[in-house]
Amino acid sequence: MGMFAAAVLGHFSDAALIEESDLQDSESRELFLTKLFALADLRAVKRSGSIKNLAEFHLRNKLLLMSYSQKQSKILGRLVANKNEKPFGKIIADYAHRLSAAFGAKQDTDSNANVMLHAFGRFSGKLSSLEISEFLKMLDRYRRGEVPLDSCKKLLQEWMPRFEERDLLRQTFFAPFPAELA
Repeated sequence: MGMFAAAVLGHFSDAALIEESDLQDSESRELFLTKLFALADLRAVKRSGSIKNLAEFHLRNKLLLMSYSQKQSKILGRLVANKNEKPFGKIIADYAHRLSAAFGAKQDTDSNANVMLHAFGRFSGKLSSLEISEFLKMLDRYRRGEVPLDSCKKLLQEWMPRFEERDLLRQTFFAPFPAELA
């Protein structure tokens, strides 16, 4: 790490940063873009000064956060609940720090599969037995590394408008940044 990079990290430890060479790696690039857009959205929440906006941010990012760290996701949820009635400035600072910690964890197959099963639960009573079987087979193939995560996501995304699952449509797990950047 050069002096400039070290200085940037010293002042902006929670920033979304990436080495230029890592932009060629799709997994590193996706993590960078995901964090970049989430942090930009969080800055808008911070400027609003509204706990309601923070709660909406958390709700939109709930599945995404679960895919990185269920532990941090639960902690973030408790921060937003604000049972101790802390001032917004303290909550948002703690939230931003914990959000960075969550993004510091690595998404893995098991956590992504868990998130997809969580979303799938919203549809399971509305699908045919064949649709359920096909999704579960695809999810199993994802777990074995035979199909990409996007294949499972796309199937779930097809069902969202069909069953009017507006909450899932808003989840950043399915589209954490504009598709044209992928």
